[in-house]
Amino acid sequence: MASLKKSKSTLVSYTPAGWWAETWREGLFCGNGKIGANIFGGAAQEQILLNHSDLVWQGRISVVPDVSVKISQVRKLIDEGEYEQAREVMQKALIQKNFRPQPHTPLPLCVLKTKMTSDNAPKNYVRELNMATGEATVSYSDGSTRIDRALFVSRHDDTVVYEITKTGGRFIDCELSFDLMDKINCRAPNALSSMPEGVTARYERQFMSFAARNDDGTEFGAVARVTHNGGNMEPTDACIKITGATSVLICVKLFVNSGKEKEWSALKNALSTIKETYAQLLKKHSAIHSKLFSSVSVDLDSAADDKPTDELRPDGEKGQLSPVLATKLWNFGRYLLLSATSQTGKTFNPYGLWNGSYKPVGAWVNYVGEMQSVYQSALAGDLASFLEPVFNFWQANFGDLRDNAIRLFGVRGAFLPPVTTVSSGRLGLVDAREVYFTGCAGWLAALYYRYYEFTKDQKFLKNTAFPLMREAAEFYLNLMSSGADGSVTLNPSFVPSCGRQNELGRNANGDFAVFRSLLKNLLKISSEVRADEKDVERWRDALEKLPSEFTDSEGLLRDFKMRATDFSGESTYSLFSAFASTDVDFLCSEETLRSFTATVKKRLAESRDSQTAMGMSSLAAVCARLGLKQQASDALHNLTAGCMLNNLVFSESDWRSMGRCGYKVWPQLMLSANIAFSGVVQEMLLYSKEGVLKVLPCLPSNWKNLEVKGLAAAGGLTVNMNLSSKSRLLNLEIKASKSASFDLYLPNETKKLKKSNVATSLDDGDLFKSIKNINLSAGKAATFVFLMN
Repeated sequence: MASLKKSKSTLVSYTPAGWWAETWREGLFCGNGKIGANIFGGAAQEQILLNHSDLVWQGRISVVPDVSVKISQVRKLIDEGEYEQAREVMQKALIQKNFRPQPHTPLPLCVLKTKMTSDNAPKNYVRELNMATGEATVSYSDGSTRIDRALFVSRHDDTVVYEITKTGGRFIDCELSFDLMDKINCRAPNALSSMPEGVTARYERQFMSFAARNDDGTEFGAVARVTHNGGNMEPTDACIKITGATSVLICVKLFVNSGKEKEWSALKNALSTIKETYAQLLKKHSAIHSKLFSSVSVDLDSAADDKPTDELRPDGEKGQLSPVLATKLWNFGRYLLLSATSQTGKTFNPYGLWNGSYKPVGAWVNYVGEMQSVYQSALAGDLASFLEPVFNFWQANFGDLRDNAIRLFGVRGAFLPPVTTVSSGRLGLVDAREVYFTGCAGWLAALYYRYYEFTKDQKFLKNTAFPLMREAAEFYLNLMSSGADGSVTLNPSFVPSCGRQNELGRNANGDFAVFRSLLKNLLKISSEVRADEKDVERWRDALEKLPSEFTDSEGLLRDFKMRATDFSGESTYSLFSAFASTDVDFLCSEETLRSFTATVKKRLAESRDSQTAMGMSSLAAVCARLGLKQQASDALHNLTAGCMLNNLVFSESDWRSMGRCGYKVWPQLMLSANIAFSGVVQEMLLYSKEGVLKVLPCLPSNWKNLEVKGLAAAGGLTVNMNLSSKSRLLNLEIKASKSASFDLYLPNETKKLKKSNVATSLDDGDLFKSIKNINLSAGKAATFVFLMN
């Protein structure tokens, strides 16, 4: 049995994946950023789903036609209050020009099957995922013999490495084979998918080869090399049979977008060069993986014992979020990001590398905050280099954003649709949200600016961030119109996820928040990038004209300037400034903070039954920013209690209809919410922006014994801290990788400064407890010991 003294970075379960038919949803996930393995965990018949980040299908890419002549009609209908008619104008115009794009979705590559022969029913079953090494194991007893199966996806060798061993008198008898995912996975809520054709499997001594044909005519597949100690190996037409072995080692390589004969030969040769044992291969892999995973560590209750996930799941449904579960989920979100993508991989999608459906719902990158939230968590998590796939993709496809702006709106600048095709920046869909929501490019620009705040990478700022920021601003400047009284109007304006009748209009609070943040950031960097003075003057003039947040008579943020807001909807767009940018934080005016606080509380109270996992994580992020400890904890609790599966993966919504999140009978997986959860925890522990560092800004009462190492902060800072409930001492260390100057803010529970190498006293002001004007040279650290109440 697995010991519960293991690290909290290990998932331990005494049950296999349990989701009926779609067992892949509750598997153990391994990956190296390009290749994914999803282990279902059956003792008698193991199934391991293998995927590749480059394998997609059922997509359609088209050149966006010019329908900009229709935008004046859209504006007129919106001005007249004919929102439903306005919704359909652009969609009909695009379809009339035969523009029917379809975003590609991930295609499951194959399943590696292991049929075990046993003398007894399995007992003492346990499966584990060691997130620090990326290794998954399944173990059980067959009588007096212990059977162990272990797997990882090597970062060093781009190979799936799988071993079966035994301890005891019973030898290993098994059958190994390849197949497609079962046809039950062709189901979707509103359709059935086809399956790949041209399936071929070949079994030889030491090698298994598999291939199938994609819908573009190319082939994909796998080759496995099978070696064993003791016993015999016999290839048949349907499998490789192993009898009487003491151990079996299977090494698998995948191929996509090619031809089977060429790839089978090449992969056999490559696999034949692997001479190391499982342990030796794991050592090479884990040296890379562990360095990434362990660069930051968080334990929200270092005094508490670990628990298996079978117990954490019921814990998540109790009255509050336990620090043990929150710690485990923080680790898991971090693990998913660095396993599903890499510095040279693809942009993260909601299913990661572990999709088992032939027609997965919503399995594409979503730029309405979802993608940005994923990568924003990477910054504080010391994984800034994992944003490289995002930067590289938009560097290569930047021209599409300009084309979108001209052909849809008839203006210069950059328009990023919420969903694009897999290999371009063009429209991926043609519904109202995809055409009318204008905030994506500015939202992406906010992420670019945050990356610069954390890294201070001047080359990135000038060559990558500034061009996008400038073009996103140019789009808004040209879309915006000015009245005789100096007021400005954004028409069309769109608020996602607030109900079909309420989404389209003019002057959305969120749009102005995105534009305001964009202009502020451009003005901050204008001298560093040597921006044109005429542009700087335009940005400054536009910023002065932008209205402040629109509020109703109760001080609540409206979705639109002149329309009543339905707070029961999922949308969090009006709160943009308090979670996607740093425009709203504890340093703002009391009036601003009251407005945002009242609004997020209203949203939490009234929108619970319609919230998705991503929406709830966004509300939690707002609460973290505003220091609303109980509300932040409650929002994370609703997320875990409503959307968490037995393997800690989040679904999009609550399929059981428990009233903690919105209900869907067939929710998609939403691994983006797992990563966003990690980001919220990080912001509850540490908030930073240029020149400002606040520690423990939103610490729930049951997070009493903290151990935090390596959290990254703006300005190239790294923060380590520990808090003891027994001594009530907060030990804090802040390291600078570059010269840094900042003000340090402490929680209100801070009683006094006991010791420091850079300060002698704590400023106990009316509003904040702080230490101002801390200056660190590169490579130096500031240390503090505070006594807490």
